[in-house]
Amino acid sequence: MLHSMSRQKASLNVFHHDIKTLMFSGTVCSDTRKYAKLLLYHPVIFEVGSIQTLINRVKQIVLWVENDSKKKKLISILQDKRYKNSALIIFVESKFGALLLADFLINKDILCAVIHGDKTQEDRL
Repeated sequence: MLHSMSRQKASLNVFHHDIKTLMFSGTVCSDTRKYAKLLLYHPVIFEVGSIQTLINRVKQIVLWVENDSKKKKLISILQDKRYKNSALIIFVESKFGALLLADFLINKDILCAVIHGDKTQEDRL
């Protein structure tokens, strides 16, 4: 979320034009782009692919499942032949929940990886 304009103007004093500032991200929302243009001197943005390309290639499915049936439903989806060669992302509420789910899936012989903010880039590979 962007700060108030007065706070943004105050933060401009922190950046000096003789210092290179680099931002790296897999995704950059419009608010972050606006903030970067406000703070950076002649920002250069490199993009690979396009947002539209991703929208056309990603299929989102939302299912309502009762708590006591979630793991059973997840296993049936992961073992469904329609998704055999698909990359799937499962969102959970917490880092601890992600670790518990990964342990459950591994015990069912389903390969998976946990990605969260406490993991380094090397650990995420």
